Amino acid sequence: MTLQEAFAICAKKAHVHMENMNGTSLEARESRSGAYYDEREKMTPLSNRWAWTNSFITGMAPILYQTENDKKALAWANQFEQAYHDKVFALYSQSMHDLGFLYLPYSVHMYQLTGSHAHRDTALRAADELAKRFDVKGRYIEAWSEMNTFEKEHRMIVDSSMNVPLLFWAWKETGHTFYHDVAVAHLETIISTLVREDGSVCHAYFMDGETGLPKEEANSCGYANGSHWARGTGWIVYGLAIAYTYTQNEHYLTEAIRIAEKYIDSLTGNPVPIWDFRLPADKPACICGNVQGFAAHWDETKPENTVYNVDTSAAAIMACACQLLCLYTENDRLKNYADSALCVLSNEYLDTDTQKAGMLRRSNGRDGFTVYGDYYYMLALAMKLYDVKSCWGFFGSADSIL
Repeated sequence: MTLQEAFAICAKKAHVHMENMNGTSLEARESRSGAYYDEREKMTPLSNRWAWTNSFITGMAPILYQTENDKKALAWANQFEQAYHDKVFALYSQSMHDLGFLYLPYSVHMYQLTGSHAHRDTALRAADELAKRFDVKGRYIEAWSEMNTFEKEHRMIVDSSMNVPLLFWAWKETGHTFYHDVAVAHLETIISTLVREDGSVCHAYFMDGETGLPKEEANSCGYANGSHWARGTGWIVYGLAIAYTYTQNEHYLTEAIRIAEKYIDSLTGNPVPIWDFRLPADKPACICGNVQGFAAHWDETKPENTVYNVDTSAAAIMACACQLLCLYTENDRLKNYADSALCVLSNEYLDTDTQKAGMLRRSNGRDGFTVYGDYYYMLALAMKLYDVKSCWGFFGSADSIL
């Protein structure tokens, strides 16, 4: 299958999302079948504090506009503006550090394409709420605790590398260096605390609430403390690559390349990585080494489920990251990885049934689909085929299109 054919399938699947989400503000995070909307128990309203994946669906519409001039897609996406507005203006306590995941693919991207100041104002308010999570002593952004209480977890997680670009965007949009300073301080703490000497990455750390110093590793997504979670590696490489586009700080570029090359070195011949590079060969994917918490159909104790241990979402995210890095460095390993990942994803893992929304099978180490894996795969194809300049990076100010 050519990449053009693969993108055409993704575009049709994005329209399935549009048909099923019309008039709602719901999102689906994961789906065993790829139908998503037949599994509503897994759907979360945008107002929910733990919602972080809504924009991986609504964010497909701007990509459709950029690649197919689909103005109906932008009109469809625009109906959710009020829900995104209310999330940070009326329900600001119902959020966490994932505001970048929510407001870059939707509000920022919609503003870039339409010039709508409603989207701009909402995105700036989201940046303000994200900055409020900054811990001055520890110089990091608190991950999950609610901000309207003194009881904090003092947890910092690697996923936040993909949220600070919202602060960099706000800095460039307003000229206020406050946003820049918070983003830079947080990234430096991420690098010094979560990135190991060998280039592998911790998922999370608990920080001391009194001193601000790192206390102990606190993995919440990979196999265990001390492991090397593939998707988390994609998050930090892409996040640092984006930070470089804004700041031209060579430290971010060199760290992103070092971590990406460790990821490539950890592969076993397939550009689609194991869910966690340090997962024991006889263990299926799980949560922090535990076997509780997943859907009833999934049994992490069955060795035969190890066949699903690959993570296509990690490959899609890393492909995006490597494409961006290759704009700033000549590195054949990164370029070859991005090209091979897109080829294998398209020919071995893409579901070709255009009647259902799910795109990439075998996402997050299980026999299923995830909207974040689908979004970044669609974005990687759009960047490769159409030279799309996405919301994930600074490429100058965009003029209003509509």
